[in-house]
Formats: sequence, structure tokens, C-alpha cells
Amino acid sequence: MTASQPPCEQQPTIDVLTLGGTIDKIYSPKSACLEVGAPFIGEISSFLRLQVSLQIKEITRKDSLDLDDGDRQLLLEAVERSGSARIVVTHGTDTLLDSAAFLASRLDFALLRKAVVFTGSFVPGCIDAREAAFNLGFALAVAQTQPPGIYVAIGGHAYLANEVVKDTELQRFIGAGIEEEF
Repeated sequence: MTASQPPCEQQPTIDVLTLGGTIDKIYSPKSACLEVGAPFIGEISSFLRLQVSLQIKEITRKDSLDLDDGDRQLLLEAVERSGSARIVVTHGTDTLLDSAAFLASRLDFALLRKAVVFTGSFVPGCIDAREAAFNLGFALAVAQTQPPGIYVAIGGHAYLANEVVKDTELQRFIGAGIEEEF
């Protein structure tokens, strides 16, 4: 007599859409500068011991200051095409809120039924992986626990994207006068 094994549970899938930014920057010996490289999440996903499946899709490989509405349109189309109800967007912190606002103005999340979580880092993952890895892990958790909408998850805080501002002096995101965090 053999013991029957419980049926395999299918792992939930989170689409990770990457646009570049500081989180993905690497040192280029050729230019002696930091340049946007391959998505950092691809580098670290193998040791995160996740209980979700990640589908990593590179949209662009740019510094966020170089993103334009054409790039944001590509992001919008990727969100609309995604078969996952949970999406994490890695993005540079300089214009992260601009891209979140672009999506918010063009998507009806009540109909789309997706949670889209933006994250990034102030320090390149290749220089100090701690902030980037923490923010990615936190964003993955937020994506699994929040209802449909657009969020920013960074530095251990999660905000609705329209209720957060970037404090460039302190190098962090803070609530925009609304004291509700998740």
C-alpha cells in the first residue's frame, strides 16, 4: 500500500515588469560609469525561496529620467496583456510616480482586477543588494495582499500611488498628507 500524495498546489504567478532604473544599474568598465543592466530581480530570484512563480518581462532598460510616454505606453500594454492579477514593476525612483500616474489615468482597475506595485531602489543592486532585495521582496508581498489598484512599495512602506510623494532630500517616499499606509 502506498501513501497518496496530496495534489500539487499551483503556485500563484506574479508578473515582474522591468523598466530599468537605479535598481538595475551596473558598473561599465568601458564607459567608467553606471549604466542600466539586466534586471536585478533575475539575478536574485533564484535565492529568494519564493512560494510564487515569477514571470520577468523586460519592458525597457533605461534610467527613469530617460523614460517617455512611449515607454509608459509599453508598460500600460504589458499590464493590460498580463494574465496575472499580481504585477510588480521595477522602476527608477526619479519618475516612478509619473509612470504610476500614467497608468492610473488610463486603467480601470475595478474592471481590470489587478494589483500593480511599483518599486525600485536608491542604491544600485550591484553596489549594495540589501535595499534592492528588500524592496523587491516587500513589493512581491504587497502585490499578493492588496486589492486591485496601483501601489508604491519601498523602504518598508506601501502606499496607494496617488497618496505618496518622493522626498528628494531624505531620499525616501512618504505619505502625501494622508496618514493611511497598508
